[in-house]
Amino acid sequence: MAKQQPKLEVVADQKAQGTPLEMLSELAGEIATMASNLKRLAGRVEDVALAVEQERESSAKSMEKYRQLKTLLQSLQGEES
Repeated sequence: MAKQQPKLEVVADQKAQGTPLEMLSELAGEIATMASNLKRLAGRVEDVALAVEQERESSAKSMEKYRQLKTLLQSLQGEES
């Protein structure tokens, strides 16, 4: 059963009162806040990317050890025959 997506409604900002210069100043402040939030979010994305890379490297090392063990076990089986 498909999940119904909530509908988003755009609501006009009621506090857009004052001089155009004041409104521009307010908008600039909002943009600065958004930029700050985006920088913080980008930092978090980078942290996760580094963690994923470390995990990938660890998995690759483990896989190499597994292959070495498998090869060793196969060679030991061949000696027993």
